[in-house]
Amino acid sequence: MNCLEAQQEELEVLRSIYDGDDRYTEMNPSTIQYKIGENDGYKSFLLEIKWHEDYPEKAPNINLDAFYNKHLNTEVKHAVIKFAEEQADNLLETAMTYTLIESVKENSEDLLANQPNSPPVQVSWSLKNVFVF
Repeated sequence: MNCLEAQQEELEVLRSIYDGDDRYTEMNPSTIQYKIGENDGYKSFLLEIKWHEDYPEKAPNINLDAFYNKHLNTEVKHAVIKFAEEQADNLLETAMTYTLIESVKENSEDLLANQPNSPPVQVSWSLKNVFVF
């Protein structure tokens, strides 16, 4: 089976598995997004997996560049991507998108350990109305 046939078959399987799951989005036939964590929570993120022409013989591109992820700190982004890429390297030449998504989901608590629970509080004040005697 060539790469294109393998991708088409995997896409059909993913559609079947994630049918009705609003966290799963197929951006196009080679780009899958999956939202991990509580919807719109500060500890949630959108994992994007993009297949190259030679996928699954080579690992897919894994990124967290979506605007939805603007709240994630850099350390967490690197940890998630590194984890997913290591998983992908162990799964070469196999349909791996489902396994990658599920592995990241299962390990999301550890991967998000350095992500704050809420946005940093910004404090601002002014000396405009302060009188010194």
